[in-house]
Amino acid sequence: MCCTKSCGPCKKFEPTFALFAESNKDNALFVKINADEGEDEFKALCSDLNVRDVPAFRLFRGGDEIKEPQLRLCAPGLKNVEKTLRSAIHAHI
Repeated sequence: MCCTKSCGPCKKFEPTFALFAESNKDNALFVKINADEGEDEFKALCSDLNVRDVPAFRLFRGGDEIKEPQLRLCAPGLKNVEKTLRSAIHAHI
């Protein structure tokens, strides 16, 4: 999950992300990247991942990005992102 401290939807989704990561830790590694911390390094990483809006999600398998789905969301989409993440993870494990 790529996020910032000032992002309202990021803050709202963070507890759900933490619970989702914990409940799926046997199937995937979950990482939260805060673009506000270590500014240059994390901003460069978000740029490399083509993150333009937050929160944003990227899936990788064997070090390669899984291009579908490009998980981006805004406040109205918070309810569906967990379902989308779960489907994407199970499709690629």
